Amino acid sequence: MVGIPGEIYFIRETDYHTGELTPFTKIGIVRDHRERTSEQRLTEHQTGNPRPLVLYRVVHSPMVEWIETQLHHRNSAHRVEGEWFNFDENQLSAAILMATDLAAQAKEALEMLNAAELLGRQFSDGTTIQPKDETRRTFMTYWLNKSVSLRVEKFQSKLKSALAVAHSLGEAGSVLGAVREHEGSWSFDQKLFRARYPEIAAAYTHLESQQKSRFQINKLDDQSKVDALIPDETWALLEHAESVLSDGIGRATAQARIGQLQLELRAVKADADWVCELAAAEIKVDCGSAERIDGVCLWKRVEQKVNITDWVGITNDYAELCRDAYTFKSGRKSVHLAQAQAPAPRTD
Repeated sequence: MVGIPGEIYFIRETDYHTGELTPFTKIGIVRDHRERTSEQRLTEHQTGNPRPLVLYRVVHSPMVEWIETQLHHRNSAHRVEGEWFNFDENQLSAAILMATDLAAQAKEALEMLNAAELLGRQFSDGTTIQPKDETRRTFMTYWLNKSVSLRVEKFQSKLKSALAVAHSLGEAGSVLGAVREHEGSWSFDQKLFRARYPEIAAAYTHLESQQKSRFQINKLDDQSKVDALIPDETWALLEHAESVLSDGIGRATAQARIGQLQLELRAVKADADWVCELAAAEIKVDCGSAERIDGVCLWKRVEQKVNITDWVGITNDYAELCRDAYTFKSGRKSVHLAQAQAPAPRTD
């Protein structure tokens, strides 16, 4: 079923000399099925930390993993490292309130999410149904938030490209992210083995029935209707980020500003993605066992026969032959945007 219950905890550290709480707070979770408590996590985190830690607040939720991800993304602008954040008292209160609100949303949405998951295991009946008014509104809600998410992804893609170019020229530091080098490696090529030894592959292959599921929400007929509903502050943030990025990322001050903007946009995207997930689940529930809601979605769930090959058995039984089917994949580069606040640029 959807979601794992547990606790979201806020652990704060205290100054060793004054005993006062510092701005640094860790946001983490414990899962109920792990038979651990937030108090035990406090003890574990205290090991290796010279400053005394305090379990400041605990929020219970049926979907702790989702809420932790949302909190981390939505507070990216305050993240300093990993799960540690730099909050003033007002920002911390807002983060705790956010966790409480998200927990309430998760509790309210859990039944619908579980219902959508169960329907996904059933076969569709091939029928098409007409949308209810509420389904049409949910459809528009989905595309409003999906449009925001896609625009943020477009900016992130541009930023990654700019970071890759700047990195190749030695112009960009680590405040925006990192370009990682991945070494080449050897891997077993199943297609090559099958081509060389078709009889062996066939002997280890059997036919198996599986459910094939395809869920697709229809495209909008008129994107401008949704664009008009995007909040002005979201447009302003996107346009400002695009403008700053167009000026280049060579200077440290520009990197710091763009880094801050992309973290703010990451928070916007996290909120939009969650609304999209809820809207999609609601549309699935409205679809039920039907295959299509006219003008809204297609949700085809059918049985299909699939050839399954026991590659573990082949590699165990024909180790020598498998060694001849290894191919080398060249190394590659990948760009990863920063997920924590950038340090203030030097002015000297």
